[in-house]
Amino acid sequence: MGINAMSLVVFSALNLLVHGLGRCREERAKGLLKVLWIVLLFGNLIRYVFVYPVIVGEVHIPIEYSTVAYFLVPAMMLWNKKGHVVWPALYGLIAGLLYFLTMIAAANRLYADAPPYDVYISYFCHGTLYVNGLLVLRKNRVSDRDRAKTMLCLLIVSVRSLLLKKYAIDADELFIYDVLLGNVIRMVLPKSSWSFTVPLYYVALNALILLTLRGFLPEKRRNRRGRGKKE
Repeated sequence: MGINAMSLVVFSALNLLVHGLGRCREERAKGLLKVLWIVLLFGNLIRYVFVYPVIVGEVHIPIEYSTVAYFLVPAMMLWNKKGHVVWPALYGLIAGLLYFLTMIAAANRLYADAPPYDVYISYFCHGTLYVNGLLVLRKNRVSDRDRAKTMLCLLIVSVRSLLLKKYAIDADELFIYDVLLGNVIRMVLPKSSWSFTVPLYYVALNALILLTLRGFLPEKRRNRRGRGKKE
């Protein structure tokens, strides 16, 4: 099975998992999420603090949307400070969603030379971000402030990644640069189409982010819109 097809299968399974967890007892779902947060946070601390510099001999800086989320999202979830769990969950959801959409479209090229364990670790990390985002946002509506914080976080991570590009290990192979530079389109479409498909890609990417943000309205605004349509 190609990695593209496998990514579609994993993505579908994650959505089924979210559906199942949404129907089980809230305490059980929270318990599973807590385990995933802990594994995601401390597993990546071990990778970035010990495995990469000591065993591999390379210093890897968390640069991508998702690698930043590996630390930010579980830390904020475990901190569990009122008013500071919705926007990181939304940020993680966007990072996970962008990852799986890209993997479904172009994984065979992005991970052509990657060992299987890299793909599986990546599935787990991004899958955790995606599942956490959907489950948290099923219980909490996103406010305008949450959306603003998420957009600011995305902007900061994007600018930071561009500034740190020369320090990144294998920068040309990092997902965030494929997203920011439109390389995903260049991988799957002929060069003759780039003059209009790359700008269209940026429009579609921003529209996807905005639609994801707007898809979770505060309860008051949701009700108000519903009443307005009825009237």
